[in-house]
Amino acid sequence: MERPTNVQSRAIPAFFTNQQLHNILLQSETGSGKTLAYLLPILQSLAVDKQGELRKLDRAKAGTKCIILCPTRELASQTVKVVENLCSHSFNWLVPGCLLGEERRKSEKAKIRKGLSLVVATPGRLLDHLTRTESLLMALKGKLEWLVLDEADRLLDMGLGEQVKQIVQRIRSNQPGSGRDGITWRSVLVSATVTPSIEKLAKETLLGGDNSWVWVKGGNDAQVAKVAAESEFSQSTPRQLAQFHMTVSAKLRLAALVGFLTQRADKGERTVVFMSTCASVNYHHALFEGMDSVLEESDSDTGKGIFGTRCPIHRLHGSVPHSERQLVLRKFTKEQIVGGKKQAAVLLCTDVAARGLNLPECEWTVQYDPQSEVADYVHRAGRVARAGKAGHSLIFLLPSERTFLDVLKNRGVKHMSALSLASTLNAAAAI
Repeated sequence: MERPTNVQSRAIPAFFTNQQLHNILLQSETGSGKTLAYLLPILQSLAVDKQGELRKLDRAKAGTKCIILCPTRELASQTVKVVENLCSHSFNWLVPGCLLGEERRKSEKAKIRKGLSLVVATPGRLLDHLTRTESLLMALKGKLEWLVLDEADRLLDMGLGEQVKQIVQRIRSNQPGSGRDGITWRSVLVSATVTPSIEKLAKETLLGGDNSWVWVKGGNDAQVAKVAAESEFSQSTPRQLAQFHMTVSAKLRLAALVGFLTQRADKGERTVVFMSTCASVNYHHALFEGMDSVLEESDSDTGKGIFGTRCPIHRLHGSVPHSERQLVLRKFTKEQIVGGKKQAAVLLCTDVAARGLNLPECEWTVQYDPQSEVADYVHRAGRVARAGKAGHSLIFLLPSERTFLDVLKNRGVKHMSALSLASTLNAAAAI
């Protein structure tokens, strides 16, 4: 990265404005660099004191200074890798760690006892340790400086709001002092979309800092302002994202999907296809993986699946074990050259991949099953066109669902173009 993104340029100074103890509400489009926008100033505050001197911490005595809550294990794993990379290069005395439930509780407790400067966790696992791990309570008591909720709206969408509330209550009851004297941390809310429920969470639950909030909004009309209860926030997608829609009847949907993916495979492009249920992902994955003979009769490629080795098909959803999900993400994002050409790839998934995950070099997202919320459309489409790169999104609609385009337009999602159904079906017919 040669220069900071728009939201990073605005957010980083906001953390240090007048050295006040305000909290930060960070809103920007997906893929705009929000993770570094909060990580860099937080690490700076932990590593350097007010006089500008390095603040080297003893991991065993300094306690846990920062907690970052993520809605999914995948996002948490991705975030802790970024933190580890930053700390190893510049602040190697800061020790990050994750509490995700993928390790035995005993192993996680051992890490906590040794000392973790920063903890990245999922709400359920963190709440479990706050309830059962005395060493974590001791590490936090009077020492916590930052509480971050990444993808905050996703946390609420997944029904994790009550767990977040319990986490804050346990941290608060563990602190020395009473009233606001017992609050040692500042809160950071991070999301691509901000709703009234997010504002309520900020004002009634998080309790950080001096109880005031600064809103940092990325984009062309970005601004820093106090969050007001009556504020309305439009949904935003990156400007460099080319958005398409295709109206197709139910009986032609599968053929249209096959034709579209064939076009992407021919061009060596990676595509994420969002489906509504785990069963749908499993069905289409099994279907595409079982179509070996179709291509073998017309193509020398003898690889497994409908597109052979030139375009492997992957699946990802909440019922897939976490270790397998991590392997799938590594395979999907790893660039391969097959026969002198860039290998395409398809990832069939549910919304487990829709928030926060960084899928580099992915060119397309397809929303095969339309969602009910505009915010979900934004997060799905936002898996591409990240960090200033170009990208494309496509949504499949039944004739009866075309009014959803008006809903998107009214909520700020504009400049959507129709994709040709005829040419897509022709590509399917060629198979």
